[in-house]
Amino acid sequence: MATYSGPVGGGAPDPDGVRELLARNDALPYGRARTVQAEELVDLAVRTGDAGTHIAALLELIRAYESGGERQKLLVPFARVLRMWDDRASDFDEEAAFWLHWQFKWASSDMIADPRVPLATIEEWLGEMKTRYQLAGYGVRAVHQAEFTIAEHVGDLGRARTAFDRWLLADRGEMSDCEACECRQQGGWRADTGDDAGALDLWAPVLAGESTCESEPHDVLSRSLLPLLRLGRLDQARANHLRGYRMARGVANLREAVGRHIEFCALSGNEARGLEILAVHASWFDVEAVANDQLGFLRGCGVLLRRLRRLGHDDRAAFRLAGRMWTVAELSTRVEDDLTGLVALFDRRNGTDAVGRRVRADLGRAPLCGSLPLGLRTTPVAVASAAAPATGVGQAGIRDQPERAGTATEAADLPALLARARELSSLAHPGAEAAWRRVATADGQPDPATEAELIDHRGRSAGSGDPQEARRLLLDAAGRFDRLGMPVRAICARARAALALTITAADDAGRVESGAAVAAITALAASGAAEPGDVMTVRLCRATALLAIADRLVTADDPPQAASGPNAGGVADSVADLAVEVTAELAVVVELARTHGDTPRLVRARIVAARCAVLTGEPDQAEPLLREAIDAAGRAEMPWLAGEPSVLLARIHLALGDAVRAEKTVRAALGTDVLDPRLGGHLRLVLAQALAGQDRDEDAAASALEAAYQFDALGLTGPASLARILLAEAYCGQRRLGEAAAILEETLPDVAAHHGQAETVRVRRILAACLGDLGEHRAAAEQLLLAAEVAQGWPDQNAHAVLATDAARSLAAAGMTAEATQGFDRAARLWRQLGAVGPCVRTLRATAWHVFRREDDLDRALDLMERASGELATVDTMVDAAVDTDGFDRDFEVAETFDQTARLLADAAWDHTADTTDGTSGTGAAGRDHLAGRALGYALRAERGFERCGDERWNDLIAARYLAAQIEADLLGRPAEARRRLDGVIAACERHGGADDEQWVARCRSSLEEVGER
Repeated sequence: MATYSGPVGGGAPDPDGVRELLARNDALPYGRARTVQAEELVDLAVRTGDAGTHIAALLELIRAYESGGERQKLLVPFARVLRMWDDRASDFDEEAAFWLHWQFKWASSDMIADPRVPLATIEEWLGEMKTRYQLAGYGVRAVHQAEFTIAEHVGDLGRARTAFDRWLLADRGEMSDCEACECRQQGGWRADTGDDAGALDLWAPVLAGESTCESEPHDVLSRSLLPLLRLGRLDQARANHLRGYRMARGVANLREAVGRHIEFCALSGNEARGLEILAVHASWFDVEAVANDQLGFLRGCGVLLRRLRRLGHDDRAAFRLAGRMWTVAELSTRVEDDLTGLVALFDRRNGTDAVGRRVRADLGRAPLCGSLPLGLRTTPVAVASAAAPATGVGQAGIRDQPERAGTATEAADLPALLARARELSSLAHPGAEAAWRRVATADGQPDPATEAELIDHRGRSAGSGDPQEARRLLLDAAGRFDRLGMPVRAICARARAALALTITAADDAGRVESGAAVAAITALAASGAAEPGDVMTVRLCRATALLAIADRLVTADDPPQAASGPNAGGVADSVADLAVEVTAELAVVVELARTHGDTPRLVRARIVAARCAVLTGEPDQAEPLLREAIDAAGRAEMPWLAGEPSVLLARIHLALGDAVRAEKTVRAALGTDVLDPRLGGHLRLVLAQALAGQDRDEDAAASALEAAYQFDALGLTGPASLARILLAEAYCGQRRLGEAAAILEETLPDVAAHHGQAETVRVRRILAACLGDLGEHRAAAEQLLLAAEVAQGWPDQNAHAVLATDAARSLAAAGMTAEATQGFDRAARLWRQLGAVGPCVRTLRATAWHVFRREDDLDRALDLMERASGELATVDTMVDAAVDTDGFDRDFEVAETFDQTARLLADAAWDHTADTTDGTSGTGAAGRDHLAGRALGYALRAERGFERCGDERWNDLIAARYLAAQIEADLLGRPAEARRRLDGVIAACERHGGADDEQWVARCRSSLEEVGER
């Protein structure tokens, strides 16, 4: 808080000084800091001895309590200010009198929310409110609303209906709640009486953003969740949760709304999400709050915790509080005990069981849908005793897959299960994984060979998800196979272990190991000890390992910069050499696969070859390879094999700008029920990209949501985060900005963990744009500054300069004047260092406007404009043209700088606030005339500059001429000259006959009439 030192020489504080501090405090966000300062200012106001200042301070304190989550303290200062009104109403100015009566409503609702206030006192207060409103001429609409609130709370439904009808029939007046708040309460009554559709109709203007206020749509978004679920409007329920929780998160005054979001999660199959929200607000369990607000929060927590206990999660950790970890069972007991105590207080005060009855009904609610994907990463909460398949979007992709038609029904004994698992593995069938799980859990002790085979399969399954664990298991299996006298199996296992090594090691160890495996299997094949399938397996592993090494070379830098660095030639040569080796290995595999009719390995070879072609910059060669793989899978009636090549082919189509072909390719692959769930996720991810490429954002969002849900179910965080980014971008395309921001905020940690700096910076920029459009400029600036901090270390500083510029603009929009000025200066320096004159000049001009409007520093603003002109003066006119290869138009930027300087000077003159330091002007009429004359001079220079730019800048030229006429008429008092200029603009526009010229003509004629009237 800005401290008040008091008058010179001591004595009572100055009322004006205290009022200035009250105004500053009123600009702060609601919360404990503002409330503490409001309490201190009341004491300071009392010492002034000025009743008006004392009243203003009490009213500020009441507002701080009401909106800062401490409504239980409001009644004491309200009673003080009411006594002051009764003692001497003349001390209240018009605004203070209004706020006194307005806060009658707050006091009334806060009495109801506090069970310590007797019901008789509340009824007496209602009568007092009615009398005072009638005396002040404020009408009775707010009184009927207050009576309805009391009756509905205590369960007197007859009185509630009567008061509700009277409320609706009464005319709106100055004391009526805003339309958004009235809609909230009226819709809540509809929902409570079973009319969900009617409630949503009433809430529609608030939910659509047409009717808002300080507390809305925050509260209505939370109230709408269960009605939407009950009506099956799941997409809107998801949207309202994403939007609404962002607004309510951590806001003490919205405890009840947070409780509704927790309840929504419990009843929509998102128990883990609910537990996360509960943990974020763990401190609320031990913080004093309005009893009714705490009741609403605890009620939502109680619904969730009961749900978790029904699912068998009594011992699951909930969160840490008061120095220890609470389990679900312990927290549930505490919450229900607290609820029981609060309910007893309310029902005893009210003389009814209405509050208790409502809470018991809420706690007994059953889920309203199976599982509603939210687009956010949470760990699903399954039934602890038996994992039951969830329902909802994407579930078909994560169930055990149907097996290939024509295969025999598996037997229950271990040999039959093992034979079945081997058969499915040989077909690369998606059901192989489940078959091996059945082998591992079958009754009976496996022999050593089967045990080694199970370990080998576990290592293969670990794959790229945990390559170090995969290598450990595969080497263990290889050693077992060696001891069992099974050298072929041992070599295959070592080849796979070498592939796992190339994923984790930066050296050539994996390359050496895979080469040794190829040599070993080739020798065994020559002696007839190895089958063609074994040879293909080992060579495919080596080809894939070599490709992984090449890929690591290409993508070594983040952001990618190897291609332009000093070692670019060496990298390209190394990648080319590796590609030759990959091609040689695959040639052997393809020949053997065709000879022996091995479709799975043929498809795999073509996939690796296509990846190699893309990596070496030859995507046109990849397409026929992938087509061959897809066709081969079709001919062999193995549709599951077409999934991966379809993903790659669709990505190539997207890279070539053909989103329609990409969509067609993906949909063909999704047409089978037999599909690996990972591939199903990737296909839907690519489908979302293809749909977004056709501007079909709604369809893209649905596909991205489904992909994220599938990846989450499989624990694939990296791909899931990519799907969430696509989902957020699709929401941005639909202007569903709150949802997009919610998803991006929670996805950023995963993006940073899995996708590197460049993608993290890109996502922060998208999030910043969302936040800016939502009016959250400070948060937008934070994202841009974090991104700029990362880009600061990149060799290419263009991205750093762009981010610094955008961050400065966001800081300015957030009203952070000093920080914005520093940001603009930093951005201008970066652009200057890059030699990017256009962005540098534009940044200097933006800085000039900022320091003029926010810092009221005209001299510095003009200096910045002069610096912009100086930067332009250093640019070579480029002999024949004034437009360089980057699209920088020097003539236009010069003219634009003159134009903006003219407008800045004109604004200063119109404001009558300029005070230059060059000794030629001052404030008042003389200063205004001086500034106006300078503004006119710059406007004329801008006009001449735009004339040189040609017809492309016609509108800018006309705008400059019109500005000159305005300066003549409004600032310099020269109507004849102004009319001459306006006539000239009209004549020029009529001759030009462009699209906007009619509007300019009309505008000039209107100005001519105004000049004539003067």
